[in-house]
Amino acid sequence: MTPGVMTESYFGRPAEKEVATAGNEQLWVDKSALANRVKKSPVQGHEAEGLTLRHLIEAIRALLRRIVSFFTGRSEAQAGEGQSNPEKGSGYDDGPPVAATETPEGFSLTGPQQLIDRVQTMVSGLVESATGQNLSASLRAALSTLELADPKIALRVLLQANCDLDRQMNGVMSELESRILVHISPAAARLDVGAEDALAVFMSDVRRGGGTLAREFDPLGEMKPYVGEMDRLESALAAQRRAREQICATALEAGYSEGELAALLDRYGVERDALKNALALKSQAANELPDNVVELRPFRQPRPVSEPPATVQAALSKLEAAGHLHPAEKEGIERVAAEHAALVGDDDLFEMEMQADDLSGFGQAKGNRPTT
Repeated sequence: MTPGVMTESYFGRPAEKEVATAGNEQLWVDKSALANRVKKSPVQGHEAEGLTLRHLIEAIRALLRRIVSFFTGRSEAQAGEGQSNPEKGSGYDDGPPVAATETPEGFSLTGPQQLIDRVQTMVSGLVESATGQNLSASLRAALSTLELADPKIALRVLLQANCDLDRQMNGVMSELESRILVHISPAAARLDVGAEDALAVFMSDVRRGGGTLAREFDPLGEMKPYVGEMDRLESALAAQRRAREQICATALEAGYSEGELAALLDRYGVERDALKNALALKSQAANELPDNVVELRPFRQPRPVSEPPATVQAALSKLEAAGHLHPAEKEGIERVAAEHAALVGDDDLFEMEMQADDLSGFGQAKGNRPTT
């Protein structure tokens, strides 16, 4: 894959460089393309553009740091578990090791193509929402007029557009969930599993490639496209959350108070969780890393492995105890559930400490970080 692929315009002329391009099990995030997107954002002014760019770079850096920390935090035994199981399907283990690097030109992430595609969706969605690419042309034009050319106004518009799209996506997610639940409810009743638990374990098994549970719930594989669409939407919703944090972080530096932003989030119908990461993002971006090469290398000592959601574990244990699930399949489904939660979860991206020029120890407690 060539970093910074140029897409062709409708008239055959080269279009602007893409921010995030993916292929051949590699993702490239181009910083110059990102800077160009920021320049076209409704949040105008040299200082405002600089804030937006720094916050976007830090948000992308934190996202990749989190992904690398999870996939390199597992031991080799865990990463290879289930390989001898003929029922094991495709998943994030079926590909090259996950690794990321950062240079002054951009970020590179290598890993299984399935993971790369989902991260591209998240990065692209983050940038699109944070820079107002999803706003109508008329609204963008209005925000560029002298009367409305105020970063605070533009940021409020971006935040509202972000929250509106978030609600729309959640509505589609609910509709897809309802369709899947109706389809799998007979099997859930036979197996004595609650509807929500059945949905969670079924989707995890489909993501794994499909095994005993997937065939029991959906013998003809009719729901597989629905699961794929839900995964795409969850990745997009994760991007919306990160963009909301970035917009709030920039708004805090543009003159909004925490109280004003909290009131706006309430008015727009979303949770206030974005403010926590926004404050951390603002702090991190203020101490931006230098322009020398920064490596997001695996830990020298693996961190504790993330667990799948407790409800998934409980449901799988119940199915195993009843003889409906082989232990090896149970472990594989738990692994995939944990991977999915690590990828699109909404927990704190900025809780990990880092060194200024070496991220190889991120994610470890300060007292346990190895010395160099």
